[in-house]
Amino acid sequence: MKEMDANLQVVSETCAVCNDAGIFSDGCSFRETGLPTEGAVMVLAKKLGILDKEVKRESPLLKAFVCLFD
Repeated sequence: MKEMDANLQVVSETCAVCNDAGIFSDGCSFRETGLPTEGAVMVLAKKLGILDKEVKRESPLLKAFVCLFD
């Protein structure tokens, strides 16, 4: 599999982390919750293989932010 461009990787991870939208499937179709633009960028991130929960757990920026409030 070809590696993703580094810039596209950062944009995709940002789309996944800075997003309150959700995407759900009933087996036949997909449905989004939240703002349409956030849903669209979440779809982009998912199509590129970015898993929001994984990125949120491993993000050094988020870890640094959380440390500020510990």
